[in-house]
Amino acid sequence: MSWLALPRKPEPEVMSDAGEGEACASAAAQAYLDAIDNTLVDQGVSLGRTSGWLLDVGTGPGGIPLKITRRLPRRRVAGIDCSCSSVRTALTDARIFFHERTHLGFVRDGRCAQQGTAERA
Repeated sequence: MSWLALPRKPEPEVMSDAGEGEACASAAAQAYLDAIDNTLVDQGVSLGRTSGWLLDVGTGPGGIPLKITRRLPRRRVAGIDCSCSSVRTALTDARIFFHERTHLGFVRDGRCAQQGTAERA
């Protein structure tokens, strides 16, 4: 029998059930995605433009605009996404981190128009 075919048994002190194993895998995936976002933000910051507008199309929960705003506070940043729930998450996170910030906003596209329009964090 190959070692790849052996059934895996999580250590009780590390992961007591399948949910904890899934959470660990999810955390690893999130760390990987954060590293990709950080690379993109680093490249954008290295361009040297510290003011003006930046638009993130397909922003999802707004991770990239939030990171850019932290690094370049004078930059005007907007994110747009067709997912109303993602935009709500982005707005909530923006309010937590930036309170009354006026240079960061998230917009729901036309398919969400009945639920609201542009909002600023």
